[in-house]
Amino acid sequence: MRDWDQFNRGVIEEFRGTGGKTAGRFTGRSLLLLTTTGAKTGRPRTVPLVYSRDGDRLVVIASKGGEPTNPDWYHNLLANPTVTVELPGETFRAAATVADGAERRRLFDQQAALMPFFAEYERTTARQIPVVILERLDRSAELTQPEERSPVERQQAMPDTTPTKDDLLAALAAERRFWDALVATVTRGNLMERPGIGDAAATFKDVAAHLNDWRELTLARLEAASHGSGPPGHPWPSGLDDDTPAGTDAINAWFAARARDRSVVDVLAETAAQFDTLAAAVAAIPAADLLTPGRFASIADWLADLPIGPALLGFSFTHLHTDHEPDIRAWLRRETGTEPVLPPPPPDFGYVE
Repeated sequence: MRDWDQFNRGVIEEFRGTGGKTAGRFTGRSLLLLTTTGAKTGRPRTVPLVYSRDGDRLVVIASKGGEPTNPDWYHNLLANPTVTVELPGETFRAAATVADGAERRRLFDQQAALMPFFAEYERTTARQIPVVILERLDRSAELTQPEERSPVERQQAMPDTTPTKDDLLAALAAERRFWDALVATVTRGNLMERPGIGDAAATFKDVAAHLNDWRELTLARLEAASHGSGPPGHPWPSGLDDDTPAGTDAINAWFAARARDRSVVDVLAETAAQFDTLAAAVAAIPAADLLTPGRFASIADWLADLPIGPALLGFSFTHLHTDHEPDIRAWLRRETGTEPVLPPPPPDFGYVE
């Protein structure tokens, strides 16, 4: 589990609570809050981003700290280009477009001159980092500031994040149906070990093993909750940590090396066993413990304000459906010439990694 979601929530709360004045890594930076519509869930997703200006336009860069994949918010605005922008003192609707060619190069260099870390991100990733232009829509579409909304309006704008225990078990069952259908699609095409998924040109076995490795930690935390034990150890060696993008990359590289010689049968059998054990762990935990925020802060600090059941499952689901499903679908389209037909993904309960 990576802690960027928790970090972003803290920045968003500080931005809204101080009228846009933030400390820490954003001190002295031009910062905005960008709210996109989830490409799969239809729910609002807000992230803090530094920006630059190009005349009346705002420019943001989908760097994701130089990681090999594009950030979730970028995928969201490709699907739904009307976004909400919050600046100190104003909130408005905007149209998002992706710059290309010479304009992309000019805008990227312009922002990198102000914030040199973007040039470093560009050097550390093989992908072309997207540059996004935000142009204000008609001022009649402006919104009230979040802090000016009534409590009822704020509540109505919030996604429903209060599932029941039965909802969690049903979501796990839906995730398993999706996964089984995906495996069947790949198997029918005899594609299980054909490379080409994502920027790393991974095989489906590689992606499945990677998902298993991170799901192992989710499972360990749920089992610790069901047994009343303390925080579980990480599945990776000491000396590695997931607190930074570089640390997460190192963990993923270690995971990939560990899985390299495993068979497809072994990896898929592990996935099936994990689904069984996840359902058993959720079933064993009392509903109040699963759904009460902060009940298991002793297992992970970032759970201090979150309910363990919806949070862990939501993060696990979005790891597949946001981080990897778009690349898997694109790979299947290339290899088969058709759009894969798959069941709908489970809800993420408002918890997106």
